[in-house]
Amino acid sequence: MLGYLLGAYVISITLVLVIVFALPTHSSTVTTSRNTLSPAMDLALGLIAILVGIVLMTARDRMRVAEPAQGKEGRQGTAAMATRSR
Repeated sequence: MLGYLLGAYVISITLVLVIVFALPTHSSTVTTSRNTLSPAMDLALGLIAILVGIVLMTARDRMRVAEPAQGKEGRQGTAAMATRSR
């Protein structure tokens, strides 16, 4: 497992270095990156992303709470059937 992780690290770092050094210094990627959003817009987008993450996190927690309740009933029913069949 460690070999896969190290291989992924080596490949991804190598690809990033190839891409960065292959781009010319005065390409359009450098000039367009200077046109950024305002700090207020950055904060607003960050806040929206955090809120979406919280909503998704709480929805998963609700699903986790509902699943064990259904699983316990199923297990009890299975145990009851096992004792009846004896």
